[in-house]
Amino acid sequence: MGGAENDTANYYWDAEAEGQFTTLVAAQDGLLATFSTQVSYRAIPWVAPPAGASLVIVVVFDSPVTLSAASVITGWSVTPFLGSTASSFTFVATPSGFGGGLTFNVVGSVAGPLTSTATMTLVNGGTTTWAQESSAETATLTA
Repeated sequence: MGGAENDTANYYWDAEAEGQFTTLVAAQDGLLATFSTQVSYRAIPWVAPPAGASLVIVVVFDSPVTLSAASVITGWSVTPFLGSTASSFTFVATPSGFGGGLTFNVVGSVAGPLTSTATMTLVNGGTTTWAQESSAETATLTA
């Protein structure tokens, strides 16, 4: 099917306590930051999540970062792999199940603002929808 508004999509960004869909929190030093998001599943009337689908989250940073090799991304595969430096990372959960949390650490390349933009899609989900809007957050990295 396709993307839908977050409040009507089967897979939706589950807002943090602050009302944000994603967070990007800088550490006090070391050019470090932690990205976090939660994707949840709903269906009214109830139907189970699509068994063979893959939930895909792409996180794009406005400057290159290194995806910490120590990040624990249970239930997700990532391209490029942990320890890589890039501006874009693709995380895939197969099967998509009920969604789930995604948290990982990055090391920036320079001190200053770092912005992440996350989008989601669903592959082989049949008529199941996902949130069409992206979620952007900015943190200020310090050396």
